[in-house]
Amino acid sequence: MKVIFSAYFCNPFWPSESMGAFKWLTILLEKYDVILFTSEGSAEGIRRYYENSIPENLRIQAFGDENFFKRRFKVQLHFGYFTFNNNVRKYITANKAEFNDVKVILHKNPTSFRYFTYLYKLRKPLIIGPIGGGLQVPRQLKAYFKSESFINKLRVLDQLVLKLPMYQQQYKQADKILITLDYLRDILPKSLAPKIVTLFDKGIAISNSLIERTGRAGSPVRILWAGKMVRYKGLELLIRAVSRLDTSTIKVDVVGDGVEMEPARSLINKLGLTECVILHGQVDFDAMPKFYADADIFCFPTLTEASGNVFLEAMKYNLPIVTIDNGGPKYMCPDAGTFKIPISSVDEMINKIAEKLNLLIHSPELREKMGTANYEHCKRAYTWEGLSNSIHAIVEEYR
Repeated sequence: MKVIFSAYFCNPFWPSESMGAFKWLTILLEKYDVILFTSEGSAEGIRRYYENSIPENLRIQAFGDENFFKRRFKVQLHFGYFTFNNNVRKYITANKAEFNDVKVILHKNPTSFRYFTYLYKLRKPLIIGPIGGGLQVPRQLKAYFKSESFINKLRVLDQLVLKLPMYQQQYKQADKILITLDYLRDILPKSLAPKIVTLFDKGIAISNSLIERTGRAGSPVRILWAGKMVRYKGLELLIRAVSRLDTSTIKVDVVGDGVEMEPARSLINKLGLTECVILHGQVDFDAMPKFYADADIFCFPTLTEASGNVFLEAMKYNLPIVTIDNGGPKYMCPDAGTFKIPISSVDEMINKIAEKLNLLIHSPELREKMGTANYEHCKRAYTWEGLSNSIHAIVEEYR
């Protein structure tokens, strides 16, 4: 059975959705002949991974993605994809007969629904997704987001994007629309509901044993925040919450980098937290497991998060979680292992974060109980084996 797998990002040496898409590719290769549509940079990484011994059932069709905007602006918008997608359009228009024996097309990424695909023009069963994104700033937090970068503020245009003819056409032609989490059912047009299937797009390798933390009496309780330092990920909320605690028995490890690094450093100095809150900056991927293993609490009060690999890591390492009850975390993290702070005023949320952290700091038994609940949920819901079975089940419908 022949499948087209479209993944602009699909490089085993790149992080996040690129590495995830490559994992999807390896899952598809277990059963199907795959034509991969990807960027030239991704194709180079795949060939390097296989040391130029590409699997016999994989054909890589790489497309250029260069344009002025990609070279000029380094922002959270994948300008190169639009060149890539136009090159795909030209190729399939000129070579339609090449794909007569294709049974189904799976368009994987970029995961946001902002990035439409021309692949519907092949008139083959088209599966789009899993897609995410689209979360808007809650009304109560408009003032908090005023200092956010302009490019991130463009999320307000998401609903207008869905009204454009080319987007409407692709969704009309799509056979299935996979979504990462159920909050997207409230964002996408109601007319698409019969086509929507919820399928979280990532898995994680989980050990068969819990991290042992019971022998840490007398040591500081360690709180971990890990991610890209952008405003919506809530680092400022955590720092301000920590300033309302007794900091003599805690340490806060902040891992990551981004535009909020200097504002965070200034705030830590202003609040007198330099001995308590440690900014580690960006660290190597291989160094992250130690941060999760050494932590006692994972606090990531992200406000408009679509999903978040960091939550999978925190659950894998049986950590209790403190986050915000919105978007991805609301659906990803189990109630039994997570304190989910309701959206309200900034000051009220900071107080609630401080309250829940204080409760966990002073109760190792509660930390252990909640961490175990998160570990069990992760093992049940987010393994690669389970995702692999789900992917095969969806594609097999088209055999």
